[in-house]
Amino acid sequence: MPTATTASLEKPMSPEEGWKTIEAPELYSFEKAGEQIAGILTEVSHVEVGEPRKKVVQYVLAADQKVIKILGTYDLVQKLTRAHIGCMVRIKLLGTDPSIARNGNAMKVFHIMIKGTPTHQASSPITDEDIPF
Repeated sequence: MPTATTASLEKPMSPEEGWKTIEAPELYSFEKAGEQIAGILTEVSHVEVGEPRKKVVQYVLAADQKVIKILGTYDLVQKLTRAHIGCMVRIKLLGTDPSIARNGNAMKVFHIMIKGTPTHQASSPITDEDIPF
């Protein structure tokens, strides 16, 4: 059975004063009730995930010296919009609501708090394709 080979990578650049290494955003997924994250909402966009490919909303937060990506769920997409970009955001998973389910997946319910003034820019309408459960 063939084994995967690791590509040879060059050594990273040496650290220099005044320069900071940029890392790729980390994908965060809420798993248990009570989990929470906080940061500045920097981006709301659409990405394609899964097979077959499906468009979903992706949130990007700047939090504690790193960048975090979160895929939107029905509840998140209803509450957190492009108007909140630039605001401090706190998101806590309250749990799931089995009375609201799609394809056997119960809806995750979140409590979201913001600090700052939302803008009033128009956001694109939310469709069933934006909802990944």
